[in-house]
Amino acid sequence: MGNSNSGIVYLKKMELKLINLELKFATKKTLYCKQVSIEERLAPYEVMDDFKLATTLDPRSKLDRCQNDKSWDICDLLTSQVV
Repeated sequence: MGNSNSGIVYLKKMELKLINLELKFATKKTLYCKQVSIEERLAPYEVMDDFKLATTLDPRSKLDRCQNDKSWDICDLLTSQVV
């Protein structure tokens, strides 16, 4: 009787491990899908000059987060609009 009982316990543990793996995978997949969706929706705005300038002038935005080439492009855009 001890052997069959330990077999059931082992199967239950394996079942719980599989459920946990499924939950982790579903969460990662959901987060990935949301990230792709957000990137697709925001992509058109990233190339519009007005939105670039608004983001640059927003005090919550940090230009130093951009790569050097991008930050110089934004600075050139800003100076061309001011002058």
